[in-house]
This record gives sequence, structure tokens and C-alpha cells, in this order.
Amino acid sequence: MRNAIPIRWRLALLITGVTSLVLIAFALIVSTTTSARLRDDFRQSVEGTSDYLASKVVPVFDNTSDGDQRYKRIDFAARSYARGGGGIIVVLTKYQTLSTTRNGVSLGRPIVGTRTIDNPTIHTLLVATRELSTPNLSHLNGAQIYVQYGRSTASVERTISRINLLLAFATLIGSALALAGASWIGGRALRPVSELTAEANAIAQTGDGSRRLPVPDRNDELGELARTLDVMLDSLAAAQDTTERTLQGQREFLADASHELRTPLTSLITNLEMLADTGDPDQAESAAAALRSARRMRGLVSDLLALARAEEPAATTQVALDLSSVVADAVAEVEDLLADHVLELDTEPTTVSGRRDDLQRVVRNLLENAARHTPAGTTVRVVVGTRGGHASLAVEDDGPGLSPAVRGRAFERFVRSGARSGPSSGLGLSIVRASAQAHGGWVELRSPARAGRGTRVEVRLPSGD
Repeated sequence: MRNAIPIRWRLALLITGVTSLVLIAFALIVSTTTSARLRDDFRQSVEGTSDYLASKVVPVFDNTSDGDQRYKRIDFAARSYARGGGGIIVVLTKYQTLSTTRNGVSLGRPIVGTRTIDNPTIHTLLVATRELSTPNLSHLNGAQIYVQYGRSTASVERTISRINLLLAFATLIGSALALAGASWIGGRALRPVSELTAEANAIAQTGDGSRRLPVPDRNDELGELARTLDVMLDSLAAAQDTTERTLQGQREFLADASHELRTPLTSLITNLEMLADTGDPDQAESAAAALRSARRMRGLVSDLLALARAEEPAATTQVALDLSSVVADAVAEVEDLLADHVLELDTEPTTVSGRRDDLQRVVRNLLENAARHTPAGTTVRVVVGTRGGHASLAVEDDGPGLSPAVRGRAFERFVRSGARSGPSSGLGLSIVRASAQAHGGWVELRSPARAGRGTRVEVRLPSGD
């Protein structure tokens, strides 16, 4: 999966991942620092308020007949402070609550200091307790009077939650922007690579060695890569030209030699036929042996000439042909060779664009191979039709089939698997492949439906419809 992701997106994801980690770390630091600061400021505010109240709250007492003090009221001048700060003020001793700004709310035992308590009505409260410091008025019947100031932490926690939400949102936005920016930058940085790839694919598809890659005007790694590939294309084009000239020379030599050999071979065969018809038995037997060799040589020369013509660029115009009629003409040429076989034809009108003589030789070679390499009485079947948008010509038999060693080299030149009715040149399937490729098609060697028996050769050509 990782190898299937383009480099552009891999770089973008890597940059986005690093950026996200940095943003998350920054957000955690900011969140932790800000939360601690807000909570500390809130605590200082509560403690400062409790200190203020401890110095300002004034209790009022009545003296009883027995000399004891009886609490009358609190001079609660700080009541408005409690309302403005949103807090709760409680004045109490260890034994009783004297006054409170909110009935029914208890801030716990008067423990001097600051602590957090949970109240079922107000939830979490931060409470600061101080001893009343009003001179001569800080005790009731010998009991110390305390002032408690409590304030809900909900507002602080809501502020912290909003800050955390804002940081999380900013982290997501920053990661998305990093992904978009890294993708855009990566696309621009790798655009020369895309252009090189597109041009290289075009050169590979067209086979035009004269085309060159776009070399960017830059001295970085991409520019060096483009220049190196361009030099490589020059070398490959030069090597291809050299190879093509060599092959063209070989084809011309083979064609010229084959053509020049046909005339003396024809004369030689005619003379040998005349000698074979004489009355001298010894002379006739020798002439017949030489005649067989001469005819074999003529067939080899004819095959070499056909192979040279099939491999050279098309010099004649291709025309629309009915492949089934080509098969019918080829069958008529080799019907004597197939006399001891069962021939089955399954053809339908199929149009192709090609050269009739070359395609007829393809069919003839396939039929001759099937006849020579299968026992008498076996079936040779020819199927012509359309498969997958291509014209299909298949010749199959139910003979012994090809050995694995021969099957892998069947289309090479001069490969023979033995022949039942005389030796072959070993060029039949080579000519078939060269002709198919010259017509823009290909040839496949397959096993028929019955595994281990027979051979099926299928030629696929572009449909002319």
C-alpha cells in the first residue's frame, strides 16, 4: 500500500504529520500553561477577597444579664462585594453559622486556608477561610469567629474548555493547511518529473527515437536526471539505428540470396526429374534422392524468403479481407497433405486489414504443421471468429502435443520437434509470428481443452470492422 502512494502525497503526509506533532505539542504546552495560570489567578482572587472580608466584616453583639455576649447581627458592608463577585460569604464559629449570603449553602467546617469542596447545588467551589481580624470583635463567648468566601470554579473551567477547544480547532486547521500547502509545493516540485514521465511514456508508445525529453533549465537533481536520461536516449537511438541497419542488411542479404537461389534450384530440380525418369535403375534412384534434397532446399529457400519479407516494414498496401475466405484458399492448397486427417472448419465472416498472400501463408503453415506432427486419423480443427474485439484464427489438433522443452522455443527459428511425413525447415511458426506482428497482431501457443493432448495455435489480429 505504501509503495502505491505517489511521492507527492507521501511527502505531503510526512510534512503534515511532523507539523501536526509540532502543533499538538504547542497546543498541549499552551493549554497546560494557560490552565495553570487561570486557576492560579482564580485562587489568588478568592484568597485576596477572603483577606479583604476578614478585615471588613464587623459583628454586632448584645450583652446579656449574666455578662455573656449574644450575637445580634453582622455589619455586612461586604454583602455587595459578594454579589458583584458571584461568590458566597459565610460568617461562623466552630459551633454555629452566624450569617450567610445564600441560605442553605454550607462551606464546611471553618478550617483556615484554601480548599476545594463539592456542593450538590453549586458543584465545585473554591473556599478560602480566614479568622476574623476586627479588633475586640473577633470572638463570641470566647469562640473565634471566621469568615469563609467561596466561589464556583465553573466559569474558570468553562474558559479553560473553550481555550482547549480553540487550540484543538486551530491544530486541525493548521494540519489541513499544512497538507494542502505541502501537496501544492510537492506538486510544483515534482512537476518536471511528471513531464519527464509523460514524455518517456509517449516515446515508449510511439517508438520514435527522435523525440527528446524536456530538460528543465535548472542545475538541481531533477535537471541532472533529465539531462542524463536525454543522453541515454541518444545512446539508445544510436544503438537502435545501428541494430536496425544491421538487421536490414541481413534481411536484404537473405532475401537476395533466397531469390537468387530459386532459379538454379528450379533448373536443378528439372534436370533431376528428367534423370529420375530414365530407364537406368541406379541412376534413377540416385536422381530421386538428390531430387528430394533439392526440393527440401527449395522449400527452405522459399521459407527464408517469406520470413525476410514478413520481418521487413510493410511495403505493400493492406486491404480489407475476409479471414474465412483466406482460410478456405489455404485449405485448398494443403488438402492433399490433410487427406488422412479429419478436418473441421468452424468459420464465420471476419474482416481484417492485411496482405492476402502473407495471411494465406500463415494459415498454410499452421495446417502443414498440424498435418506433419500428428498421426493419421486425428482431427485438425480451424476456428475463425472475433474475440475481445480482435479477429481470431485458431488451428488445433488432438495429436501428441509438444514437449515442454520444445513448447518454450516453438516460435524460434529452426526449432524442430520431429515430423511424421518428412522433415521441416523449422521456420513455419517463426513465419507465422513475424507475419502476425507485421499485421499488428500476435500469436499464442496454448493447450486445447483436453489437458496433455494436442496443440492449439491462435493468431489474433486487429479487426477491420
